[in-house]
Amino acid sequence: MIGYKEVFRDSVYIMFLAVSVITVLVYKQLCITLSVFLLTVYKFPLESFGILVNMNALIVVLFQFWITKRTSKYAPMKMMAFGTLLYMIGFGMYGFISEVYLFFIAMFILTMGKMIVIPVSQAAVALFAPEDKRGWYMAVYGFHWAIPNLFGVVVAGLVMDYVGPN
Repeated sequence: MIGYKEVFRDSVYIMFLAVSVITVLVYKQLCITLSVFLLTVYKFPLESFGILVNMNALIVVLFQFWITKRTSKYAPMKMMAFGTLLYMIGFGMYGFISEVYLFFIAMFILTMGKMIVIPVSQAAVALFAPEDKRGWYMAVYGFHWAIPNLFGVVVAGLVMDYVGPN
């Protein structure tokens, strides 16, 4: 427990996690509400949603190593900001588009963001952590994904019901 107390006293790292929680909350909507949104708003067929999600996986398989090699040359925080911008554009497109082919373009854009943010954020955790405390820092980073998983469904449902799906 003492090691974890030291991690939670690292205010810069905790701020990094707080921002990361917001990014992960948005990312989790890919698995939580995107299918419901596309089905209810656009009557998007479930089979097509399966193709859309599989396209996401195929892009990762085909391009992850290439993207990681390119992004490793730049500062992690800048790459995370760029990847988050791609999330914002990709997810934001879903609120303003209605053509099926644009749904696939939006998925491509947000998947590019995902392939930048996730590996770079894990590398950034290692940079934050003193060498003898990397395990604790990584554990807290892994645990911080539980917050969006816990609240993402509830918050997304409330937003869709009371604010509107777009």
